[in-house]
Amino acid sequence: MSAIVINPNLGINWIASYAPLKPVLHEIDAVAQYAAQAAEWMAVTAETVAAAKVLIANYYREVAKADYLWSMPHVSSDAEGSVTFEWWHNHISLTLYVHPDQSTSYLFAWGLNIWTEMETGENPDEAQRLNLWRRLHESE
Repeated sequence: MSAIVINPNLGINWIASYAPLKPVLHEIDAVAQYAAQAAEWMAVTAETVAAAKVLIANYYREVAKADYLWSMPHVSSDAEGSVTFEWWHNHISLTLYVHPDQSTSYLFAWGLNIWTEMETGENPDEAQRLNLWRRLHESE
């Protein structure tokens, strides 16, 4: 599994330059603080928070570069210590997960049947993420 790599020379400070992402970056920190206090949940580590910020900043940049409209995700965490980003458009949803080992995965759903109306994947690259974004917004 490949993980999100943070360039030690850049750190994650460059992400703050994306003004539209400031609310999302704040939500990631808030989710991590909440998860640390939730009983029976694994805490979201600083490494996972940093990887989540890198992922969302890269995704924002990719979407903007492709001339797609950006929409803010719902930010959450799960009991395993992952950070999740969720978007909905009509009946379609896209969820990106950043796991404690800094690997990523996604769930793309366009219905309720897990065999015929949902797709999952591991460590989507830029082309795959853009394809997911396009498919999310296709249905008007």
